[in-house]
Amino acid sequence: MALRTLTTEEEMNALIQQKKPVILMAHHSGSLTSRTVVNAIQRIAESDIDAAIIDMNSGSSLFKALGITTVPTVVGFNNGIEQNRTVGIQSESFYRELVNPKKQKQIKLYKTPTCPWCTVAKKHLDSKGVSYIEIDVSTDYAAANYLMQKSGQTGVPQIEIGDEIVVGADIHRIDDLLRKM
Repeated sequence: MALRTLTTEEEMNALIQQKKPVILMAHHSGSLTSRTVVNAIQRIAESDIDAAIIDMNSGSSLFKALGITTVPTVVGFNNGIEQNRTVGIQSESFYRELVNPKKQKQIKLYKTPTCPWCTVAKKHLDSKGVSYIEIDVSTDYAAANYLMQKSGQTGVPQIEIGDEIVVGADIHRIDDLLRKM
């Protein structure tokens, strides 16, 4: 398979909705870090997993649709459902696991776009090199309701690591739970 470049939401949605694993990579063509990740995604596309890239300069609406604010970001889908995502340079095998993550504790960052503490929590998770799913509770009302039931709190950020919820950007608690993974 060849690595595709997506420019429209229709192309992206058609690719994601396939009943097979798909990797999408959001990048900036002028970034050395992005070029390094593109090379890994290219190798994956040439082997067994359908993959595509979205350039920040021509696909900004796609970035918004996927909730991507940082490049490079790689997102794994399987059967039309996002499995996991990561930011920055990882190994090729790590990217492959995004479509079929191992049975490990899943990490979810519940946030809103204007929350400064959400950005602190996101940057901390990125610095740890862990994969996590970002969920915008300002648009995902089911997720907001779930958090209220699970933690009794409505504030963000909330980080779900396995069965545990961390309310706020409590870096020490996050690190403690990550060490136990």
